[in-house]
Amino acid sequence: MPKKSNKRQIDIIQFIKNNPNCTSLEILEGLKLEMSIVTLRRVLQELSASSLINAIGELKSRKYEISNSYNIIGPIDVDQYFKKEIDRNLNLRFKEYRWFERYPAEGKP
Repeated sequence: MPKKSNKRQIDIIQFIKNNPNCTSLEILEGLKLEMSIVTLRRVLQELSASSLINAIGELKSRKYEISNSYNIIGPIDVDQYFKKEIDRNLNLRFKEYRWFERYPAEGKP
């Protein structure tokens, strides 16, 4: 059985995936978490330090979104992953990261 804090982190990440650019208060109210806003902000800071989410803005205007690296380092459903051909899996994992835009083929701008 997963730890309560891990389940909370998973729930928070899922909420941010479904509600991009949300505030900590929106997360707290949307998930009906039994924790203080200060504790939630600490969890969000840990997730941001782990490169799972991005914190945009400062202090009260801060909003959260899923980071591009989450699509590479985040968890995957192994059964679902292996139902597709390998080329499709790579495309899905690197799509959000825009790997190919960052490293174009030689001779192309």
